[in-house]
Amino acid sequence: PAYEETTGEGLVRHVVVRVTSFGDIMVALVINGTVIPHQRELVRALRLNVPEILSILLNTNRERGNVILGRETQVIFGTDRLVETIKGLDFSISLHTFLQVNHAQTELLYTQVLKFAKIFPDEVVADLYCGAGTISLLAAQLAKKVVGIEIVPEAVEDARANAQANNIENAEFLLGDCAEIFPQILEKEGRLDVIIADPPRKGMDARVIRAISDSAAKRLVYVSCDPATLARDTALLMEQGWAAQVCQPVDMFPQTTNIETVLLFSREA
Repeated sequence: PAYEETTGEGLVRHVVVRVTSFGDIMVALVINGTVIPHQRELVRALRLNVPEILSILLNTNRERGNVILGRETQVIFGTDRLVETIKGLDFSISLHTFLQVNHAQTELLYTQVLKFAKIFPDEVVADLYCGAGTISLLAAQLAKKVVGIEIVPEAVEDARANAQANNIENAEFLLGDCAEIFPQILEKEGRLDVIIADPPRKGMDARVIRAISDSAAKRLVYVSCDPATLARDTALLMEQGWAAQVCQPVDMFPQTTNIETVLLFSREA
């Protein structure tokens, strides 16, 4: 039976499918329990009809509300990860890993971020809300060092593993809230030259904006998935002395109202 949000009854809440640019597929059944009937038959039928499936998972979510994924995941076939390649780097992707779903536009988006950042070999870069380290590791190929901050433990584990898998040794990933961890980076590194921020839809905390402004960084690249919070944060950054230089929208979800925006800020020393 399908899960009914108003009553909290029923078993199957969601079916989540991830597909890489190579065509490899992960299927996750999000259920209001730990066991699904006819599991063996289900795996057999999926594998028979869709041979590209490399991973079938059961994710338990018994919480009331509309959050899709629960914390507990078990593998019922294959592996718990897929590998995606972005701009020549390999990234190990789990069910909980955030990754843009439009591969072609993701590469275009990251190309734009690096173009705006103009990173030089002697520069230190901070990547806020770094997720699984995609932008961080691409930036690390250009920079002296990159430090990423992320609050999701699984994402930090992925980022560190991805750095090792790609033989990138000048990227460090810290677990915690950006508002609390960012000042520690300033103290440890002594200086930051470029800041990249890709926050969730709610935008950046005002404390993060103040911490960014307390740094000596001259360039800030802000990646936003919500024009409203981007406008709010732009106003706050401009109050702190940042100047918005150039803005480039990237259409990640064609024929919808959703848009990603890359905005370059700069300021005088």
